[in-house]
Amino acid sequence: MDEENIINHTTSMASKPPNARREMELIHAWVNNPNVDPGSLIDWPGIGASPINEYVTEGLLDMAFPTLFPDGQCDWIEPRIRRVHLHEFVKHLLRYRDHHFGRHPRFRYYMMNMIMRHRAQNSSAMFVKKSLQEMPITINELREHMENIPHSHLADRLMRFGTTLRGTRSYWAKCRAELFDLLHQIGTPTIFFNLSAANMYWPDLHALMPRTQPTNPQEAQKWRRQNIIDYPHIVAYYMHLRYTMFRKEILQKGMKAKDYWSRYEWQHRGSPHVHGFIWLEGAPNIDNLDWKNHDELKHAKKYFDSIIHAWNPRGDPHQRNIQVLQNFTQHPCLQNTQQLNQIDLTRDYEELLNCVERHTMCKEGACLRKKRGRMVCRYNAPWPLHLDGSKLFEDPATGDKVYEPARNDDRVNTHNRNILQLWRANVDWQPVLSRHVVMNYIAKYAAKA
Repeated sequence: MDEENIINHTTSMASKPPNARREMELIHAWVNNPNVDPGSLIDWPGIGASPINEYVTEGLLDMAFPTLFPDGQCDWIEPRIRRVHLHEFVKHLLRYRDHHFGRHPRFRYYMMNMIMRHRAQNSSAMFVKKSLQEMPITINELREHMENIPHSHLADRLMRFGTTLRGTRSYWAKCRAELFDLLHQIGTPTIFFNLSAANMYWPDLHALMPRTQPTNPQEAQKWRRQNIIDYPHIVAYYMHLRYTMFRKEILQKGMKAKDYWSRYEWQHRGSPHVHGFIWLEGAPNIDNLDWKNHDELKHAKKYFDSIIHAWNPRGDPHQRNIQVLQNFTQHPCLQNTQQLNQIDLTRDYEELLNCVERHTMCKEGACLRKKRGRMVCRYNAPWPLHLDGSKLFEDPATGDKVYEPARNDDRVNTHNRNILQLWRANVDWQPVLSRHVVMNYIAKYAAKA
């Protein structure tokens, strides 16, 4: 991914672990290929006792990944007219026309690790250069300095230099500080959101894949699943581009979001999602809301009713999650957003909601967690029904601020109808009713990082 194209307020984590079996398949395919001229092959790399310097050793990648560099050319360390930075070199390889670098089970992780180590060395070299007068010279001075590091001014400077190293504690501390600054400058955000990926269905995503889609629906479903496995770099970059455009055109221009904070994450199976906060223009000021004033609560409730939905238009429970929605050709997430003006939007909303917004099943290993001796859903599903309308109140027993939308289906997740139909995948859309909620979020994800 292009380093310069990363959103400042967005953070990310690594995606799905590699599949070791595919490399052996590639090696055997090369060795047993009868069409390969034996004279064009290079010797298999040997194993020695001397460590290899990855900064000066020519042909290092050729030896480490012989199936990717079968002719021993185009390594990063070789004579060139101009210097090529490592991240530019890797970006070029991942975008190579046959995508065999991106498909390799370990190459992308090896290069990510290499880039991070190079960044760490560059940052440490810059730190030493700027702090040379304060650095310990002898072993005893270094030991004394490490013993007193909690009270050391040098330690603070060292932590600041680490903020550029993605994934480190200093980096996550910087991201946490950004959210704290937003809280102090513009107040409590309006909405907490979570946008999942329908990467098995989005037609725009699979139009970018190298292989041709089969005409048979069952085969097309297998083809899409294999695309997600073989081309995770395309999936990750597409998710970044889709969210970036969605944020600019829909959240900021359409919903008048004046600011945002968000981050990417990947599930264990490799599916990405993005969650965060947005501050909307015209939203009630939660920090100054008088929870005992009936008129202020009525105004705030009316506003949240207009942007938060949990009402299933299919009142009959037997019409929810019908099997036709799981059909390979009629799944609503297969619908292209450019064709929404040509379809029945009411029916599209019904099918999309009942297919991706209902928390139909709680099971162990997914959402169930043990709490006080019994298994409960981490999302608190099923949710209470409110057939007579929404409620906004302060719990007198706990002091918690609560908004409960109008709901006729105890399995429908809170969402925004327009956001759901434009994003075309599962959406979580909740109001932020106190600064304490944001503080808990910050503490949770700072510890998680």
